[in-house]
Amino acid sequence: MDTTKQENSIELTKSGLQHISETRKWARLLAVVGFVFLGLATLIVPFVGLISGMAGHAGIGFVTVTPALLILVLYFFPIYYLYKFSSHAKIAEQQMDALAYEMAFKYLKKHYRFIGILLLVVLVLYVIIGLLAGLGLALS
Repeated sequence: MDTTKQENSIELTKSGLQHISETRKWARLLAVVGFVFLGLATLIVPFVGLISGMAGHAGIGFVTVTPALLILVLYFFPIYYLYKFSSHAKIAEQQMDALAYEMAFKYLKKHYRFIGILLLVVLVLYVIIGLLAGLGLALS
């Protein structure tokens, strides 16, 4: 009786590899544009807070800048995961390396998991805000 465990393997067709190649190129574009907008927003948001403070609205500047910077920090992670997916997929494509494909798909999974969790958090916040707004209308 053979006690050796044999791993299942999957072979990708030429067409499948082309789909992954095209996907990684679009992912790279989205990541690079995301990083550019993230950088611009990181420069602009504190500037808006500074202008608000100079206009005599110091509290408004802090209240505006802090959540905006937190959102930018949150936005960094899915962009970073897309970039890593693209980088590893490119290495895998060039070297036909199964481990690099594994790493690429690991980062793609992280990207979608992050986006999914963020979506759920935002939906819960919308429900809570809606309930609070409804309660406020009912009490007034």
